[in-house]
Amino acid sequence: MSGQGVPLKVASEALGISPKTVWRRIQKGEISARKVAGQWLVDIGQHQDKEDKVSGQEGEGVMSGLAILQSTIEVLRQQLEQKDLQISELHVLLAQKLLPEPLPEPTKSPWWKFWARG
Repeated sequence: MSGQGVPLKVASEALGISPKTVWRRIQKGEISARKVAGQWLVDIGQHQDKEDKVSGQEGEGVMSGLAILQSTIEVLRQQLEQKDLQISELHVLLAQKLLPEPLPEPTKSPWWKFWARG
């Protein structure tokens, strides 16, 4: 047990949980804390030891889950690269389509044919 403890926010970061969860665990008595000068100080020493034991037991499950997530991320990364390539190709096609088509050359007729209509 540390002599002074740490603020609630620091404890939540150290334990890897939200401040609300730390507060709920304090209220349930799972984590010891005390109020000093209007601020809650949390003792995370004993709780971290318990977390380390649990994570040691569940470490294999976490590691296999991590491997699955990493492979999923790699697949998604490859799909994203393919989509980026498709998008760049579509940009080129769109730019070609948006280029103005050249106007047809006007037919040149002699000036006097305008007056000869008739």
